[in-house]
Amino acid sequence: RRNKYHHIPPSRPPSMSVTTRSVIDFFRHRLPISLGRAGTHMPLHLPSHWNAVYKDFSPGDGHEWGGMIAADVASELEKVLKKGPTCVIGAGASGLGMAMLEAGFEPLVEADFSEAIVSSREGRKGAPYLLADATDPEDMAACRDALGGAVENFVDKGLIDGLYLAKQSHVIPSILEACHPVLNPGGRLLFLSYTHARYMEPELSLEGESGKWEFDSGTALGGEVYWHSLLKVTGLEGNGGRRRRPGKFAPKR
Repeated sequence: RRNKYHHIPPSRPPSMSVTTRSVIDFFRHRLPISLGRAGTHMPLHLPSHWNAVYKDFSPGDGHEWGGMIAADVASELEKVLKKGPTCVIGAGASGLGMAMLEAGFEPLVEADFSEAIVSSREGRKGAPYLLADATDPEDMAACRDALGGAVENFVDKGLIDGLYLAKQSHVIPSILEACHPVLNPGGRLLFLSYTHARYMEPELSLEGESGKWEFDSGTALGGEVYWHSLLKVTGLEGNGGRRRRPGKFAPKR
């Protein structure tokens, strides 16, 4: 049975909590075998996987990564991000884009590489929904054009976290490379994750061919999830891709 936007959230899988993920990450980084098998064999980086997941979805059907409530997440992001042109990448069937639009993040577009989910969003009220791959620089440039030529924020509520959990972190640098060139100077790529910064940061490429990032992290939803922020560094701005001093709500390392 599928859930509707802003209605009863799906039950949270065991791996989708800060506490459970910390146990998985602890053993994952200390043993040659993975004790946290959730998602490890799922090809989350392939459109075909998500086309199968979303093939029967209709405009009113929704699913939230880890069971988070979209409206609550949008309210938390108001504390971290500057409002302006925003693109939600790996949007899937989440209600986050609509909730952010209602919170004043505009203009806003949503993007996903699954033709099935994009087709299912036709006729739905809210932000434009684009067929776009977050690892493709041309697709991210198309998202920028759809926003009027500027992107202040890229926001992700499950794409990067899913790739990490599924042991496909090798895909993550391609996302950073595609998003960096089209962001405004000082723009951010922010993603939510159940994994602490000590484990997530090494999976990121803070200095790539497209440019450098500053990494920062904090907690949201009363500590139920982490936000990880990548600030675009241009010229002499920032600290050359090094980690910023943790903010007020950042977890201790």
